[in-house]
Amino acid sequence: MKLHRIEWNKVTRFSKLVALAMLVVLPFSGFGLGAWYGIVRGKTLIKEPSVSISAATALQMKSETWVDQQIPGLTFTFKTPIDIQPAEMGRSETTDWRRDSNGTNGMSYLRIEVPKLFEPMSNFQDAELTVGSSDDASAVANCLQYQQTGGGLGGVTNETIHGTDFRVYSSSDAGAGNRYYQTSYRTILNGSCYAIEYLIHSTALGNYPEEFGLHEFNIERVKALLEGIVHSFSFR
Repeated sequence: MKLHRIEWNKVTRFSKLVALAMLVVLPFSGFGLGAWYGIVRGKTLIKEPSVSISAATALQMKSETWVDQQIPGLTFTFKTPIDIQPAEMGRSETTDWRRDSNGTNGMSYLRIEVPKLFEPMSNFQDAELTVGSSDDASAVANCLQYQQTGGGLGGVTNETIHGTDFRVYSSSDAGAGNRYYQTSYRTILNGSCYAIEYLIHSTALGNYPEEFGLHEFNIERVKALLEGIVHSFSFR
């Protein structure tokens, strides 16, 4: 039987047909693959890792103590979930010692961040708890007053936590597809205004395509975590 040797560099009618077919098919294939990758990539950007902060571990609390070396007798103890470490703990001078401070000077002592993974695959973005104080005369005079700079006042209550009386303000605000829920615990100790505050940040669920599969976050679960930290505070 006679074998025909293939000449790869020879242009034939068959090779022309193959080239034409590839010219027609490849652009559409590339477009299809690109669109598929875009969908997968889009979902990947929103997909959360499988590891999250569970409700069980959130209840496992550890104690922390802050002792102010510059103010004798100022010590506070608090508890945080074992999965959440304080982002900052120290003494730093700032005008952001509490929200709506109207530019008064004060001290920041503590900042705790609750990550997005606490409520995976939801519109929850983050939450933050801070502790600060100010001995500024204006700050002390307005310590137990609510200064509305945005949003609406949700409620005012009084609470006693481990012997310390607090005035508690809750408020909410929204803008550009973002939502904010704030609670501020305030008290006057040793001539200074102290504020323990937390802010919960989420986005409007309608901002995301339905195929992302996101759900409304459980705000009560996030509040319960933050309130647990607040109610663990003890000043002495």
